[in-house]
Amino acid sequence: MKNLVSLAIHSLQHRKVAAVLCMASIALSVLLFSAVELIARSARVGFEGAISGVDLIVGARGGTINLLLYTVFHAGSPTASVPMDVVREYQNHRAVDQVIPISLGDSHKGFRVVGTDDTFFEQYRFGDRQQLKLEEGQPWDGLFQTVVGSEVARKLDYEVGKEIILTHGISDHQGIMDHDTLPFRITGILEPTGTPVDRAIFVKLEGLEAIHYDWRSGAPPVPGQETSRQEILEAYEAGELAPESITAFYVIARNRVLSLALQRDVNNHSPEALTGILPGITMQELWRLLGYATQSLRLMSSFIIMVGLLGIVIALYLTAEQRRHEFAVLRSLGMGPKSILGLVTLDSSILAFTGALVGQLAALLLFLTSRPLITEFTGFHLVLPEPNLIAFLTVPAVTIFATVFSLAPALRSMRRALADGLAP
Repeated sequence: MKNLVSLAIHSLQHRKVAAVLCMASIALSVLLFSAVELIARSARVGFEGAISGVDLIVGARGGTINLLLYTVFHAGSPTASVPMDVVREYQNHRAVDQVIPISLGDSHKGFRVVGTDDTFFEQYRFGDRQQLKLEEGQPWDGLFQTVVGSEVARKLDYEVGKEIILTHGISDHQGIMDHDTLPFRITGILEPTGTPVDRAIFVKLEGLEAIHYDWRSGAPPVPGQETSRQEILEAYEAGELAPESITAFYVIARNRVLSLALQRDVNNHSPEALTGILPGITMQELWRLLGYATQSLRLMSSFIIMVGLLGIVIALYLTAEQRRHEFAVLRSLGMGPKSILGLVTLDSSILAFTGALVGQLAALLLFLTSRPLITEFTGFHLVLPEPNLIAFLTVPAVTIFATVFSLAPALRSMRRALADGLAP
Protein backbone atom coordinates (compact mmCIF):
# COMPACT_ATOMS: atom_id res chain seq x y z
CA MET A 1 0.00 0.00 0.00
CA LYS A 2 2.86 2.36 0.85
CA ASN A 3 4.41 1.74 -2.58
CA LEU A 4 1.04 2.33 -4.24
CA VAL A 5 0.62 5.70 -2.49
CA SER A 6 4.15 6.68 -3.51
CA LEU A 7 3.41 5.69 -7.12
CA ALA A 8 0.15 7.67 -7.09
CA ILE A 9 1.91 10.80 -5.79
CA HIS A 10 4.69 10.52 -8.39
CA SER A 11 2.09 10.01 -11.13
CA LEU A 12 0.21 13.14 -10.02
CA GLN A 13 3.45 15.14 -9.96
CA HIS A 14 4.04 14.04 -13.55
CA ARG A 15 0.58 15.40 -14.42
CA LYS A 16 0.77 18.40 -12.09
CA VAL A 17 -1.20 20.89 -14.25
CA ALA A 18 -4.24 18.62 -14.52
CA ALA A 19 -3.87 17.60 -10.86
CA VAL A 20 -3.72 21.20 -9.62
CA LEU A 21 -6.77 22.16 -11.70
CA CYS A 22 -8.76 19.22 -10.31
CA MET A 23 -7.75 20.05 -6.73
CA ALA A 24 -8.60 23.73 -7.27
CA SER A 25 -12.05 22.75 -8.56
CA ILE A 26 -12.72 20.63 -5.48
CA ALA A 27 -11.22 23.24 -3.13
CA LEU A 28 -13.41 26.05 -4.49
CA SER A 29 -16.59 23.98 -4.29
CA VAL A 30 -15.83 22.82 -0.73
CA LEU A 31 -14.88 26.39 0.21
CA LEU A 32 -18.33 27.57 -0.88
CA PHE A 33 -20.09 24.72 0.94
CA SER A 34 -18.08 25.19 4.16
CA ALA A 35 -18.42 28.99 4.08
CA VAL A 36 -22.21 28.73 3.79
CA GLU A 37 -22.27 26.24 6.66
CA LEU A 38 -19.99 28.37 8.85
CA ILE A 39 -21.93 31.59 8.29
CA ALA A 40 -25.29 29.88 8.83
CA ARG A 41 -24.24 28.24 12.11
CA SER A 42 -22.42 31.36 13.27
CA ALA A 43 -25.43 33.54 12.58
CA ARG A 44 -27.67 31.15 14.48
CA VAL A 45 -25.37 31.10 17.51
CA GLY A 46 -25.16 34.90 17.40
CA PHE A 47 -28.92 35.28 17.06
CA GLU A 48 -29.70 32.92 19.92
CA GLY A 49 -27.09 34.47 22.21
CA ALA A 50 -28.10 38.10 21.65
CA ILE A 51 -30.56 38.12 24.53
CA SER A 52 -31.37 35.70 27.34
CA GLY A 53 -33.35 35.87 30.54
CA VAL A 54 -36.00 38.15 29.01
CA ASP A 55 -39.39 36.43 28.92
CA LEU A 56 -41.33 38.95 26.86
CA ILE A 57 -40.69 41.94 24.60
CA VAL A 58 -43.56 44.42 24.36
CA GLY A 59 -44.00 47.13 21.74
CA ALA A 60 -46.67 48.90 19.73
CA ARG A 61 -48.91 46.74 17.54
CA GLY A 62 -46.97 45.47 14.53
CA GLY A 63 -45.04 42.53 13.14
CA THR A 64 -43.45 40.17 15.64
CA ILE A 65 -40.17 39.79 13.72
CA ASN A 66 -39.91 43.54 13.19
CA LEU A 67 -40.35 44.07 16.94
CA LEU A 68 -37.55 41.60 17.64
CA LEU A 69 -35.25 43.17 15.05
CA TYR A 70 -35.47 46.76 16.22
CA THR A 71 -35.51 46.08 19.97
CA VAL A 72 -32.74 43.46 20.11
CA PHE A 73 -30.70 43.83 16.92
CA HIS A 74 -31.27 47.57 16.37
CA ALA A 75 -32.28 46.87 12.78
CA GLY A 76 -35.32 48.52 11.22
CA SER A 77 -37.55 51.13 12.79
CA PRO A 78 -40.44 51.03 15.26
CA THR A 79 -43.98 51.61 14.01
CA ALA A 80 -45.21 53.55 17.05
CA SER A 81 -44.47 54.17 20.71
CA VAL A 82 -45.79 52.80 23.99
CA PRO A 83 -47.21 55.24 26.58
CA MET A 84 -45.46 55.23 29.95
CA ASP A 85 -48.81 54.57 31.64
CA VAL A 86 -48.77 51.14 29.98
CA VAL A 87 -45.18 50.54 31.08
CA ARG A 88 -46.07 51.39 34.68
CA GLU A 89 -49.11 49.12 34.44
CA TYR A 90 -46.89 46.15 33.65
CA GLN A 91 -44.26 47.19 36.19
CA ASN A 92 -46.98 46.71 38.80
CA HIS A 93 -48.38 43.53 37.23
CA ARG A 94 -48.45 40.63 39.69
CA ALA A 95 -46.74 38.29 37.17
CA VAL A 96 -43.90 40.71 36.35
CA ASP A 97 -40.61 40.85 38.22
CA GLN A 98 -38.71 43.49 36.21
CA VAL A 99 -39.36 45.81 33.28
CA ILE A 100 -36.50 47.20 31.16
CA PRO A 101 -37.52 50.26 29.11
CA ILE A 102 -36.09 50.81 25.62
CA SER A 103 -36.29 54.07 23.67
CA LEU A 104 -34.87 54.39 20.15
CA GLY A 105 -34.73 57.05 17.44
CA ASP A 106 -31.35 58.79 17.62
CA SER A 107 -27.89 57.78 16.49
CA HIS A 108 -24.22 58.73 16.49
CA LYS A 109 -22.12 58.18 13.36
CA GLY A 110 -24.20 55.17 12.33
CA PHE A 111 -24.47 53.61 15.80
CA ARG A 112 -27.89 53.41 17.45
CA VAL A 113 -28.58 55.35 20.63
CA VAL A 114 -30.60 53.38 23.18
CA GLY A 115 -32.42 55.20 25.94
CA THR A 116 -32.93 53.08 29.05
CA ASP A 117 -32.37 53.11 32.80
CA ASP A 118 -30.15 51.35 35.36
CA THR A 119 -32.33 48.23 35.14
CA PHE A 120 -30.85 47.46 31.73
CA PHE A 121 -27.31 47.02 33.09
CA GLU A 122 -28.56 45.14 36.15
CA GLN A 123 -30.97 42.72 34.46
CA TYR A 124 -29.99 42.35 30.78
CA ARG A 125 -28.39 39.00 29.99
CA PHE A 126 -26.77 37.57 26.87
CA GLY A 127 -25.30 34.21 25.82
CA ASP A 128 -25.41 31.78 28.73
CA ARG A 129 -27.10 34.34 31.02
CA GLN A 130 -23.97 36.48 31.22
CA GLN A 131 -24.26 39.96 32.70
CA LEU A 132 -23.00 43.17 31.12
CA LYS A 133 -19.73 44.41 32.61
CA LEU A 134 -17.73 47.59 32.21
CA GLU A 135 -14.28 47.26 30.69
CA GLU A 136 -13.39 50.86 31.51
CA GLY A 137 -14.90 53.68 33.53
CA GLN A 138 -18.03 53.59 35.61
CA PRO A 139 -21.83 53.67 35.20
CA TRP A 140 -23.52 56.97 34.46
CA ASP A 141 -24.64 59.14 37.36
CA GLY A 142 -25.62 62.32 35.51
CA LEU A 143 -28.08 63.39 32.84
CA PHE A 144 -25.65 64.00 29.98
CA GLN A 145 -23.55 60.90 30.47
CA THR A 146 -23.36 57.77 28.34
CA VAL A 147 -22.04 54.22 28.38
CA VAL A 148 -20.94 52.88 24.98
CA GLY A 149 -20.46 49.40 23.55
CA SER A 150 -17.00 48.00 22.88
CA GLU A 151 -17.37 48.15 19.08
CA VAL A 152 -18.33 51.84 19.22
CA ALA A 153 -15.27 52.65 21.30
CA ARG A 154 -12.97 50.58 19.10
CA LYS A 155 -14.17 51.82 15.74
CA LEU A 156 -14.43 55.50 16.68
CA ASP A 157 -11.35 55.38 18.94
CA TYR A 158 -13.29 56.71 21.93
CA GLU A 159 -12.08 56.77 25.51
CA VAL A 160 -13.72 57.50 28.83
CA GLY A 161 -14.19 61.26 29.16
CA LYS A 162 -14.78 61.86 25.45
CA GLU A 163 -17.74 64.12 24.63
CA ILE A 164 -20.00 63.07 21.77
CA ILE A 165 -22.89 64.71 19.92
CA LEU A 166 -26.00 62.70 19.12
CA THR A 167 -27.89 62.98 15.84
CA HIS A 168 -31.66 62.99 15.45
CA GLY A 169 -32.78 59.96 13.46
CA ILE A 170 -30.59 57.26 11.92
CA SER A 171 -27.57 58.65 10.09
CA ASP A 172 -24.03 57.52 9.35
CA HIS A 173 -22.76 61.08 9.61
CA GLN A 174 -23.35 64.10 11.77
CA GLY A 175 -25.43 66.76 10.05
CA ILE A 176 -28.00 69.51 10.44
CA MET A 177 -30.11 67.45 12.87
CA ASP A 178 -27.33 67.20 15.45
CA HIS A 179 -28.04 67.92 19.10
CA ASP A 180 -24.78 69.87 19.20
CA THR A 181 -25.74 72.18 22.08
CA LEU A 182 -26.10 69.23 24.46
CA PRO A 183 -23.10 66.88 24.18
CA PHE A 184 -22.84 63.69 26.23
CA ARG A 185 -19.71 62.57 28.08
CA ILE A 186 -18.64 58.91 27.97
CA THR A 187 -18.35 57.54 31.52
CA GLY A 188 -17.98 53.85 30.72
CA ILE A 189 -17.12 51.35 27.98
CA LEU A 190 -18.70 47.89 28.10
CA GLU A 191 -16.77 44.65 27.73
CA PRO A 192 -17.20 42.92 24.34
CA THR A 193 -20.26 40.67 24.24
CA GLY A 194 -20.47 39.57 20.60
CA THR A 195 -24.04 40.95 20.53
CA PRO A 196 -25.68 44.15 19.20
CA VAL A 197 -24.92 45.72 22.59
CA ASP A 198 -21.34 46.22 21.35
CA ARG A 199 -22.63 48.58 18.63
CA ALA A 200 -24.94 50.68 20.80
CA ILE A 201 -24.68 53.91 22.77
CA PHE A 202 -26.68 53.91 26.00
CA VAL A 203 -28.11 57.05 27.60
CA LYS A 204 -30.72 57.72 30.25
CA LEU A 205 -34.34 57.99 29.15
CA GLU A 206 -34.32 61.50 30.58
CA GLY A 207 -31.23 62.25 28.48
CA LEU A 208 -33.21 61.56 25.30
CA GLU A 209 -36.00 63.78 26.60
CA ALA A 210 -33.47 66.51 27.37
CA ILE A 211 -32.08 66.74 23.83
CA HIS A 212 -35.65 66.98 22.49
CA TYR A 213 -36.80 69.40 25.19
CA ASP A 214 -37.48 72.27 22.77
CA TRP A 215 -38.65 70.17 19.84
CA ARG A 216 -42.23 70.67 18.68
CA SER A 217 -44.05 68.31 16.28
CA GLY A 218 -40.76 66.67 15.29
CA ALA A 219 -39.07 69.98 14.44
CA PRO A 220 -36.02 71.44 16.23
CA PRO A 221 -36.10 74.87 17.87
CA VAL A 222 -34.97 78.01 16.07
CA PRO A 223 -31.18 78.41 16.51
CA GLY A 224 -30.47 80.69 19.43
CA GLN A 225 -33.79 80.00 21.12
CA GLU A 226 -32.86 76.71 22.76
CA THR A 227 -33.32 76.17 26.48
CA SER A 228 -29.94 76.41 28.21
CA ARG A 229 -28.14 73.34 29.49
CA GLN A 230 -28.44 74.62 33.06
CA GLU A 231 -32.21 75.07 32.79
CA ILE A 232 -32.57 71.54 31.43
CA LEU A 233 -30.50 70.18 34.33
CA GLU A 234 -32.77 72.04 36.75
CA ALA A 235 -35.82 70.54 35.02
CA TYR A 236 -34.20 67.10 35.42
CA GLU A 237 -33.61 67.64 39.13
CA ALA A 238 -37.25 68.69 39.46
CA GLY A 239 -38.37 65.45 37.80
CA GLU A 240 -39.78 67.20 34.74
CA LEU A 241 -37.97 65.08 32.13
CA ALA A 242 -39.82 61.81 32.63
CA PRO A 243 -40.74 60.48 29.16
CA GLU A 244 -44.39 60.27 28.14
CA SER A 245 -43.72 57.27 25.89
CA ILE A 246 -40.96 54.85 24.91
CA THR A 247 -40.33 52.50 22.00
CA ALA A 248 -40.70 49.15 23.79
CA PHE A 249 -39.86 47.32 26.99
CA TYR A 250 -38.45 43.96 28.05
CA VAL A 251 -40.35 41.95 30.64
CA ILE A 252 -38.81 39.51 33.12
CA ALA A 253 -41.58 37.39 34.63
CA ARG A 254 -41.67 36.21 38.22
CA ASN A 255 -42.22 32.71 36.86
CA ARG A 256 -41.48 31.67 33.27
CA VAL A 257 -44.59 29.48 33.33
CA LEU A 258 -46.62 32.71 33.38
CA SER A 259 -45.00 34.03 30.18
CA LEU A 260 -47.67 32.67 27.81
CA ALA A 261 -50.50 34.07 29.92
CA LEU A 262 -48.66 37.39 30.13
CA GLN A 263 -48.22 37.45 26.34
CA ARG A 264 -51.93 36.80 25.86
CA ASP A 265 -52.71 39.64 28.25
CA VAL A 266 -50.43 42.01 26.31
CA ASN A 267 -51.83 41.07 22.89
CA ASN A 268 -55.40 41.59 24.16
CA HIS A 269 -54.54 44.87 25.88
CA SER A 270 -57.03 47.70 25.57
CA PRO A 271 -57.18 50.60 24.78
CA GLU A 272 -53.51 50.61 23.64
CA ALA A 273 -52.83 48.11 20.85
CA LEU A 274 -49.71 46.18 21.86
CA THR A 275 -47.67 43.26 20.58
CA GLY A 276 -45.91 40.92 22.97
CA ILE A 277 -43.40 38.36 21.74
CA LEU A 278 -41.51 35.52 23.38
CA PRO A 279 -37.92 36.18 22.17
CA GLY A 280 -36.97 32.51 21.82
CA ILE A 281 -40.01 31.57 19.75
CA THR A 282 -39.78 34.65 17.52
CA MET A 283 -36.06 33.97 17.06
CA GLN A 284 -36.92 30.47 15.81
CA GLU A 285 -39.52 31.94 13.46
CA LEU A 286 -36.94 34.35 12.08
CA TRP A 287 -34.42 31.55 11.70
CA ARG A 288 -36.94 29.42 9.80
CA LEU A 289 -37.32 32.23 7.27
CA LEU A 290 -33.56 32.59 6.93
CA GLY A 291 -33.23 28.80 6.86
CA TYR A 292 -34.85 28.55 3.43
CA ALA A 293 -32.08 30.67 1.92
CA THR A 294 -29.45 28.70 3.83
CA GLN A 295 -30.82 25.37 2.60
CA SER A 296 -30.88 26.66 -0.98
CA LEU A 297 -27.25 27.79 -0.78
CA ARG A 298 -26.24 24.50 0.85
CA LEU A 299 -27.97 22.52 -1.90
CA MET A 300 -26.37 24.66 -4.61
CA SER A 301 -22.88 24.27 -3.15
CA SER A 302 -23.42 20.48 -2.86
CA PHE A 303 -24.19 20.35 -6.58
CA ILE A 304 -21.03 22.35 -7.25
CA ILE A 305 -19.02 19.77 -5.28
CA MET A 306 -20.54 17.03 -7.44
CA VAL A 307 -19.54 18.97 -10.56
CA GLY A 308 -15.99 19.18 -9.18
CA LEU A 309 -15.94 15.42 -8.59
CA LEU A 310 -17.19 14.81 -12.12
CA GLY A 311 -14.30 16.97 -13.28
CA ILE A 312 -11.89 14.48 -11.68
CA VAL A 313 -13.66 11.58 -13.41
CA ILE A 314 -13.47 13.36 -16.77
CA ALA A 315 -9.77 14.07 -16.21
CA LEU A 316 -9.16 10.37 -15.45
CA TYR A 317 -10.93 9.37 -18.66
CA LEU A 318 -8.99 11.92 -20.71
CA THR A 319 -5.62 10.84 -19.32
CA ALA A 320 -6.34 7.11 -19.56
CA GLU A 321 -4.98 6.91 -23.11
CA GLN A 322 -1.84 8.83 -22.16
CA ARG A 323 -1.22 6.48 -19.22
CA ARG A 324 -1.44 3.22 -21.22
CA HIS A 325 2.33 3.15 -21.57
CA GLU A 326 2.72 3.84 -17.82
CA PHE A 327 0.41 0.94 -16.96
CA ALA A 328 2.17 -1.36 -19.47
CA VAL A 329 5.51 -0.66 -17.78
CA LEU A 330 3.98 -1.29 -14.34
CA ARG A 331 2.46 -4.56 -15.59
CA SER A 332 5.85 -5.67 -16.93
CA LEU A 333 7.29 -4.99 -13.47
CA GLY A 334 4.80 -7.37 -11.93
CA MET A 335 1.90 -5.10 -10.92
CA GLY A 336 -1.43 -6.91 -11.06
CA PRO A 337 -4.71 -5.60 -12.55
CA LYS A 338 -6.18 -4.93 -9.10
CA SER A 339 -3.17 -2.76 -8.26
CA ILE A 340 -3.82 -0.75 -11.44
CA LEU A 341 -7.41 -0.32 -10.26
CA GLY A 342 -6.17 0.78 -6.84
CA LEU A 343 -3.67 3.22 -8.36
CA VAL A 344 -6.32 5.05 -10.42
CA THR A 345 -8.82 5.26 -7.54
CA LEU A 346 -6.01 6.39 -5.23
CA ASP A 347 -5.19 9.22 -7.64
CA SER A 348 -8.78 10.40 -7.38
CA SER A 349 -8.86 10.01 -3.58
CA ILE A 350 -5.66 12.03 -3.10
CA LEU A 351 -6.94 14.83 -5.35
CA ALA A 352 -10.31 14.95 -3.59
CA PHE A 353 -8.88 14.72 -0.06
CA THR A 354 -6.28 17.43 -0.66
CA GLY A 355 -8.74 19.71 -2.46
CA ALA A 356 -11.45 19.28 0.19
CA LEU A 357 -9.01 19.89 3.05
CA VAL A 358 -7.63 23.03 1.38
CA GLY A 359 -11.19 24.23 0.69
CA GLN A 360 -12.31 23.71 4.28
CA LEU A 361 -9.25 25.49 5.71
CA ALA A 362 -9.68 28.31 3.18
CA ALA A 363 -13.34 28.69 4.23
CA LEU A 364 -12.29 28.99 7.88
CA LEU A 365 -9.62 31.57 7.02
CA LEU A 366 -12.07 33.52 4.85
CA PHE A 367 -14.64 33.48 7.65
CA LEU A 368 -12.18 34.75 10.25
CA THR A 369 -10.86 37.54 8.02
CA SER A 370 -14.26 38.67 6.69
CA ARG A 371 -16.09 38.52 10.03
CA PRO A 372 -15.24 42.12 11.04
CA LEU A 373 -16.39 43.39 7.63
CA ILE A 374 -19.67 41.48 7.84
CA THR A 375 -20.28 42.91 11.31
CA GLU A 376 -19.45 46.43 10.13
CA PHE A 377 -21.78 46.36 7.14
CA THR A 378 -24.68 44.37 8.59
CA GLY A 379 -24.49 45.04 12.32
CA PHE A 380 -24.79 41.31 13.05
CA HIS A 381 -22.02 39.68 15.04
CA LEU A 382 -20.71 36.37 13.76
CA VAL A 383 -19.05 34.11 16.31
CA LEU A 384 -16.91 31.11 15.42
CA PRO A 385 -19.15 28.09 16.06
CA GLU A 386 -17.92 24.79 17.41
CA PRO A 387 -17.32 22.15 14.70
CA ASN A 388 -20.38 19.99 14.06
CA LEU A 389 -20.88 16.62 12.37
CA ILE A 390 -21.08 18.20 8.90
CA ALA A 391 -17.72 19.93 9.41
CA PHE A 392 -16.08 16.65 10.46
CA LEU A 393 -17.63 14.62 7.63
CA THR A 394 -17.11 17.02 4.71
CA VAL A 395 -13.55 15.95 3.80
CA PRO A 396 -14.13 12.17 4.29
CA ALA A 397 -17.44 12.34 2.38
CA VAL A 398 -15.88 14.16 -0.59
CA THR A 399 -13.00 11.66 -0.61
CA ILE A 400 -15.35 8.65 -0.53
CA PHE A 401 -17.55 10.07 -3.30
CA ALA A 402 -14.46 10.75 -5.42
CA THR A 403 -13.28 7.17 -4.92
CA VAL A 404 -16.67 5.76 -5.92
CA PHE A 405 -16.95 8.08 -8.93
CA SER A 406 -13.48 7.05 -10.11
CA LEU A 407 -14.30 3.33 -10.18
CA ALA A 408 -15.65 3.50 -13.75
CA PRO A 409 -12.48 5.00 -15.32
CA ALA A 410 -10.35 2.84 -13.00
CA LEU A 411 -12.06 -0.37 -14.19
CA ARG A 412 -11.62 0.76 -17.78
CA SER A 413 -7.90 1.37 -17.20
CA MET A 414 -7.56 -2.02 -15.50
CA ARG A 415 -9.18 -3.85 -18.44
CA ARG A 416 -7.00 -1.99 -20.92
CA ALA A 417 -3.86 -2.79 -18.93
CA LEU A 418 -4.90 -6.44 -18.85
CA ALA A 419 -5.61 -6.46 -22.60
CA ASP A 420 -2.32 -4.71 -23.36
CA GLY A 421 -0.50 -7.31 -21.28
CA LEU A 422 -2.10 -10.18 -23.26
CA ALA A 423 -1.52 -8.55 -26.66
CA PRO A 424 1.35 -10.07 -28.72
